[in-house]
Amino acid sequence: MRMIVSLLLLFPWALGALAAESDLDLTFGTSGKVTLPYDVAGTLTDRIVKVLRYPDNFGGKYVAVGTASIAGGGIGIALARFNSDGSLDTTFGINGKVVKDACMSEVTHAAFDSNFRIVVVGTTPCSGNATTDVGVIRFTATGADDTAFAGDGGLAFKYDPTSDTNDRGGAVLVLSDDSLLVGGNKNFSAWIQRVSSTGVVSALPAVQTNSGAVIRRMIDVLPGQANSSFWLYEEVDQTSITPGAIWKINNATLGDDTTFATDGEVLVTVSGGSGSCGAGADHALSALVRFGTRIYAFGYTEGAFGGETFMWGAGENDSSNRTYRCLETNSNRVNMTTLAASPSSDAGGSIYLAGSAGSPENFALLRVVHTDAALRSFTPDLTFNNGLPVTVNFSAGSGQTPQSDAFSLVRHGNKSVLAGLRVFNLASGDFDFAMARFGTDPPEVFANGFE
Repeated sequence: MRMIVSLLLLFPWALGALAAESDLDLTFGTSGKVTLPYDVAGTLTDRIVKVLRYPDNFGGKYVAVGTASIAGGGIGIALARFNSDGSLDTTFGINGKVVKDACMSEVTHAAFDSNFRIVVVGTTPCSGNATTDVGVIRFTATGADDTAFAGDGGLAFKYDPTSDTNDRGGAVLVLSDDSLLVGGNKNFSAWIQRVSSTGVVSALPAVQTNSGAVIRRMIDVLPGQANSSFWLYEEVDQTSITPGAIWKINNATLGDDTTFATDGEVLVTVSGGSGSCGAGADHALSALVRFGTRIYAFGYTEGAFGGETFMWGAGENDSSNRTYRCLETNSNRVNMTTLAASPSSDAGGSIYLAGSAGSPENFALLRVVHTDAALRSFTPDLTFNNGLPVTVNFSAGSGQTPQSDAFSLVRHGNKSVLAGLRVFNLASGDFDFAMARFGTDPPEVFANGFE
């Protein structure tokens, strides 16, 4: 035993072999997986859009935010809170679950505020207008409607009230005073509006990007340095070389942050030639990561070989310092539909990607590491499942092939929690909430030390 301890002291990396981040965490749910049927009124829209985690001093619990089918063929906001072991937290909502008919046609994003109230953003067709509006709902930490927000917990608004065209929710950033920046699209342009912590839409006009691009949707947002933020949006009909852009603004003024680019915006430009992912096929952006002093957008293509993952990076305050790379392992393209990304919680310089892979596709997790000191580029980590996505299958109905999609990822310690949907029966449209947790701890005797 003393020899083992000595070896571990000399070679701390050996703990990694005992605590594999590519293995399912069998202490979570059942064999590392959790599924939750809502089955309120059909199951076609049941899925997790975003998973949030409380810090360790608040129990390390998870809140899954998504949608569930409700009576009348509508879509309800669905919440579920899980204990750190994957069991439902019955102190939340009704036996751990909440379903609210807020007349949303989609839920696109969610975030905690400083009091762990849950802010949900999406699109609503029920505001009384002939077109869709942005919908914002806030729940208390226990899952109840937060009546301190807009009187009844929810509001709908248009970025430009003088134009009764379709407005769509996209992403939300909670500021230090619990006010919100809500981004989305209208008239094929990206917009951002401020909402107070009490649910009052700013009297100041919303801002829109100066881009000549035709915007399809706002995808993600990240806080930056010096009271700034980065917003990722996607173009309509994502062309092979410009799938979208990153827009940096000043949070106080909502003005373009010109430290990033002349008008605060940089097109994500990828190669359209034979060396491009998907060999010139359409590119789709999906996630934004801030690592060191650089910003990275990840996405995938729908090429001849299925989803191929690519990355694009630029300096946080110098967007001219750009990199595009198609991820490859041993000269083979990484076939993965990447839908979420998160940096490591340590100084190791790695980023975790979540999505789906395989045929049919199922939950997938990949770790990439930087290839240079300047953090300009990343490549799959060969020490993590040999540089390939690790996948997990969920059980399916009788005669059905397992199929699942991960839409959200949260990292803590050596754990990766993926969340999305499990297809129980594709023919009948039976989908369920699904989560999986990767990352095993070293054996307790090593973790706690020796006498």
